[in-house]
Amino acid sequence: MEAARSHWQKCCQAVTTRRIALFYSRFHAKKRVLELIDLWTACAPRDWLLLMVGIPEQYPVGFLQERVAQMQASDRILIYDGTDVPPPYAVASLYLLPTHSENFGLTVAEALAHGVPVLTTDGTPWQELDSRQAGRCLAWENFGDGLLGLLQEPAEVLRQRGERGRNWMRNEFSWSGAAAKLAEFYRGLIEQR
Repeated sequence: MEAARSHWQKCCQAVTTRRIALFYSRFHAKKRVLELIDLWTACAPRDWLLLMVGIPEQYPVGFLQERVAQMQASDRILIYDGTDVPPPYAVASLYLLPTHSENFGLTVAEALAHGVPVLTTDGTPWQELDSRQAGRCLAWENFGDGLLGLLQEPAEVLRQRGERGRNWMRNEFSWSGAAAKLAEFYRGLIEQR
């Protein structure tokens, strides 16, 4: 994690001085990349920075950077190619995945495991984010309101949300957590005999 933090601090000086909302996924229409840029430009507080790191698929990095420049948001949104670079979770205060749909949404689990709270859409299977107070899982129509709410939370509150997410991932998705569930399942089978 320290190597990743160091990498992103060197290549993106702004991560050392501003709170970072992170998008880390493929640059594809399915992920609502353009909509996120538009939403961020329209409503995000200026003291936050949106760091978008992804694998260019449908949208090349240059295209996205040009769109941000045309919206005069280059000081508020930075776009990087995520190919062969460490994941940027270590510098994030909030993870955003405004996707249309996901089977699982591995980056949500990764962000939570790194202690980063998540805002995603109900097109993912992460509705427990709300009840576990580790972020929000909302319909796209409510994503903007959810974003504003989370961006207005104090850093300590977001950190606590991230810690709850980290504990959730450790308990339910780690190897030891999975082994404990299997052991419990098999104990139940034995007891039923």
